Amino acid sequence: MGLLDIEPLGERAIRIGFGEEVSLRTQQKIQVASKMLEEANFDFIEHSLPSYTALTIVYNPIKRCYSEVKKALNETLKEIEISQLERPPYVEIPVCYGENFGPDLQDVADYHAITQKEVIDWHSKQIYPIFMIGFAPGFPYLGGLIPELYTPRLSNPRTHVEAGSVGIGGKQTGIYPVSSPGGWRIIGRTPVSLFNKEKEPPVILQAGMFLKFQPIDLEEYKKLKALVEQDEYQLNIQSISLEEIESKTIIID
Repeated sequence: MGLLDIEPLGERAIRIGFGEEVSLRTQQKIQVASKMLEEANFDFIEHSLPSYTALTIVYNPIKRCYSEVKKALNETLKEIEISQLERPPYVEIPVCYGENFGPDLQDVADYHAITQKEVIDWHSKQIYPIFMIGFAPGFPYLGGLIPELYTPRLSNPRTHVEAGSVGIGGKQTGIYPVSSPGGWRIIGRTPVSLFNKEKEPPVILQAGMFLKFQPIDLEEYKKLKALVEQDEYQLNIQSISLEEIESKTIIID
């Protein structure tokens, strides 16, 4: 692979670049690199942060200086093979589309001259890779939204979007884990809590996982919401092969 594209970020972080292409293959390389560093068990690495095209390493500068960390990373990550990637975690997220939970569902349908049902069907049949977590605690940026659902963000963002809201923003789709301002087109809501500061870890979804939306009706939403509030609901996180993913989705880049 040769020398890595490494640059310092402040006094205690390093950014490892993996090109400019936002794709599943790039994400796989990042996940393999992250796993290799975890297995190397360096005492100077505090944690890593994957993003669309890079992996940021936060390190302890008292234990190792920048040049030493850079050398260790180049030596450890000189051979990154996608074949090293194990079966990634996979989870299905229940979503109640429309009703009072999807104020922009009709607007998305109108924008593409399709029905609400077609929006729901197309949005929920995909399997999405989680490229990164950001913006808000636990907010998953997902790849794989089909071009037929690309929809511009709101020209005037809302000052309040409810936690659990599922939205489309441009070429992306995602879930608001906490209530916050936001400009994405909201098409539904999940009763599942994706962020809980009282739990460890506080965030359920992680970069490298795969996700599929499972449509539910209002009655099922209320039932699951009650279980969540009673702390009696837990997502079933499984593993899935890339072959299974590719057979169940149209586009995953």
